[in-house]
Amino acid sequence: YLKKIAISSTMGVGIRVEQASLAA
Repeated sequence: YLKKIAISSTMGVGIRVEQASLAA
């Protein structure tokens, strides 16, 4: 359960970074 949260959180950060790079 905790592993799923960690994976989802890391994936969320990766998506945010990608969106930020694309926006920039």
